[in-house]
Amino acid sequence: MTMRCRHKALRDQRGSATIWVLAMAATLFAASIVVALSGSAATARNRAGTAADMAALAAAARLSSADNQVACRAAATVARRNGASLISCLTENGVADVRARVRLRGSLSKWGSATARARAAAGIGPYPVEATVRGDVGGGAMNAEGLTPRAERVRDLVRREFGERQLGGYCPGGCRSGHIPGSDHYSGRAVDIMLTPWRSEARVAKGWRIASWLVGNAEPLGVKYVIYRDRIWTPGDGWQDYQHPSGDTTNPTLRHLDHIHVSVY
Repeated sequence: MTMRCRHKALRDQRGSATIWVLAMAATLFAASIVVALSGSAATARNRAGTAADMAALAAAARLSSADNQVACRAAATVARRNGASLISCLTENGVADVRARVRLRGSLSKWGSATARARAAAGIGPYPVEATVRGDVGGGAMNAEGLTPRAERVRDLVRREFGERQLGGYCPGGCRSGHIPGSDHYSGRAVDIMLTPWRSEARVAKGWRIASWLVGNAEPLGVKYVIYRDRIWTPGDGWQDYQHPSGDTTNPTLRHLDHIHVSVY
């Protein structure tokens, strides 16, 4: 190869490298934009969810002493204070069912808004929910994460339907300690859904929304029992008072004030 050819080859290589660097930079920039937009959309969904929870709670608190219009006006006020607008408000059989909307801003505004639905019962507690899950995945063996197919499905659906990420009570390869003897956690058939701060009215309202959804879908999910805030639900018996086997009535975790426990068959 002559000297002139070598110089030309080097220039070609440098040119190719420059194009490659620019392409990578453009790709990374585009990816950062996508991440930022996704984060903004997620924030809007969370805001809508919080506003809906608080609005439903406000409406439910007035159902026993005021008419439906008063309850829904209270819901609209609370939604507005939480940066959202009320789309709908239905009250029936002591349950407030509301939808709230948060409009997306900036470059996301063309996509419209984020919406969320919440329900709350007068007196704050469980309420009837129609089943939306179809089919049963069956029991099966524990997987590498330490969950059976039914338990894994419960975990994944709670994440998808309610946006909760603090789920635990299972261990890779199976838990061997940390729970009472005979606990379903040891066989991978139980999931804990953490709801902190547990004194937050919005978190309590959402907790009952999730617990009621689990009960409403108990058959297709294969639910064995649900425990939340000193109450336990079992098939055939419904919701009953609950006390931890230790007898402790002060520990918020043992009373399941800070989380929902769900066991599956």
